[in-house]
Amino acid sequence: MPCVLRSFFQGRPGLDGQKGDKGNGGEKGHRGESGLPGTDGIPGLMGDSGAQGTAGVKGDRGRRGKKGVKGDKGDQGVPGLDAPCPVGPDGLPMPGCGYRMPYN
Repeated sequence: MPCVLRSFFQGRPGLDGQKGDKGNGGEKGHRGESGLPGTDGIPGLMGDSGAQGTAGVKGDRGRRGKKGVKGDKGDQGVPGLDAPCPVGPDGLPMPGCGYRMPYN
């Protein structure tokens, strides 16, 4: 019966003891889950220009353009056979009576 009374009348806790020696290392743990993706890095330097490419395929013909501006009035033409010159038996003007080109 002395054991029962002893646990019933327990005293105050004693002083802390000295720190013990370091224990042996434990086994390696399991690999953890992957973390969240990091932020994008800063952009790199601009690279050199590449070589010029080959010529492309020729395109389709375009639409017809708009009508242009009207030109200047031309020179006067040769007078017709109904001119004031006399007509010969063949119906043509007489020699020496006709249109002569002006000298410029």
